[in-house]
Amino acid sequence: MGWGEPKWTPADLDGDEPRTLLDGEYNVLSFSADGEYLLGDRYDLEASEPVPGAARVVPVQGGDAVPVTLGEVTYPAWGPRGHAIVYLASPGTVRVVGRPGGEPKVLHDAPRLTAASLDEIYWVRGAIVVGTGEAPVVLTLSE
Repeated sequence: MGWGEPKWTPADLDGDEPRTLLDGEYNVLSFSADGEYLLGDRYDLEASEPVPGAARVVPVQGGDAVPVTLGEVTYPAWGPRGHAIVYLASPGTVRVVGRPGGEPKVLHDAPRLTAASLDEIYWVRGAIVVGTGEAPVVLTLSE
């Protein structure tokens, strides 16, 4: 597997043959907290920014990849439990979907939170931290 044409292929711990989950050039990967889904996103290394709308989720046990949601998705991050995903939508809106492919809900809207000023989103129990080039924004969540 070369860097020019990545294929993400986890192998079972017992040494079975690896299998392809996502075809394409996904260079940012993360598993849901329960390990049931793999989130793949694209990051343009030359421009040093995410590729809007490229985020896809695929079941680890097999199935088709689906977009996180319709519309622009940048910097997606899994919730600390379940299958919810938080992401930045343009311009500067932090949204969440309860499951891959679900309907988005707006959590926060701030014009200063743009993809160009964002470093990353972290979701921990009770809070979402949006890291920016300035001071980070902390969104406190109620259960």
